[in-house]
Amino acid sequence: MPHHAFCALFTALVLPVLKYCSTIWSPHQIDLQKRLESVQRKASKTALHIMDRTTKLPYEERLQTLRWSRLDGRRLFSRRVLLYKFLHSDCPIPEGYLRRSRRDPLRLEQRLASTTSASYSLFIQAPELWNSLPVGARRAQSVGEFKDLVWYRDV
Repeated sequence: MPHHAFCALFTALVLPVLKYCSTIWSPHQIDLQKRLESVQRKASKTALHIMDRTTKLPYEERLQTLRWSRLDGRRLFSRRVLLYKFLHSDCPIPEGYLRRSRRDPLRLEQRLASTTSASYSLFIQAPELWNSLPVGARRAQSVGEFKDLVWYRDV
């Protein structure tokens, strides 16, 4: 099978399954992250027809060759896009989940989690994700502009 056909099948059928709901649940256990990434590692080898162990092409180079990005980078990017939509009223959320800073309306206040697993929740991690963005990205006028400003930073 030609590699472009395999890539099309992978991005159409497998990648959506790997990314399903990852914007919200984004696995925080290293083991789960590695297991998800291993699927893409194997797919990159298959796409480039690297079946034998004698050919050594690092994973990052395989991704660049295929113009793919790491799954953790994709998750981070999609979380930031969702935050942009929450903060710019494209997706309504209940009051109090995200609080803007009183001093700087472009920043979010940090919330504390009551449990370790809750500390990996999107709304607890939101201030760190959002506040680490450049001011220009936080001031973006549209989702498209925001994506353009953030994409190469994360992926």
